[in-house]
Amino acid sequence: MKLNRTVVGVLVAGLVAVTAGSIWAAQRQAGPRMGMGMVPGLSLSQLGITDAQRQQIKDVVQRHRTDIQPLMQRARTARAALRTAETADPIDDNAIRAKAAEVAAIEGDTAVARAHLQAEVFQVLTPEQQEKVRQRRAQRIGRLQQKPGL
Repeated sequence: MKLNRTVVGVLVAGLVAVTAGSIWAAQRQAGPRMGMGMVPGLSLSQLGITDAQRQQIKDVVQRHRTDIQPLMQRARTARAALRTAETADPIDDNAIRAKAAEVAAIEGDTAVARAHLQAEVFQVLTPEQQEKVRQRRAQRIGRLQQKPGL
């Protein structure tokens, strides 16, 4: 039972790492990939993004930088604290749970920030581009649902 709780904590920490990583990549780039979690792997050129749209997307990402950077720092700090709690001797189940809960709370904050960022970027797109994004999302969800164990 203790091992399962530890595994859950590690998985939560991993999810936060992936989320923070995708936001960091979006901050750094805002193209040529959509990034920002909209549709992984969907390139801006596949959507036919104009130079003006590309600049608008960069501007949106820049505006969200002040929200995202503190979240990334909080996530790094929380993950480090969780790793420390997981490797403590003796093992303190309550401390691990508390640190995992902190990581999960930051993951929630990060998901909200990412959703706001995605929504603003989505508004930059034309209706046709938005439809392409919706279709690609639906395809991705369909593939994910077909995978065993999910």
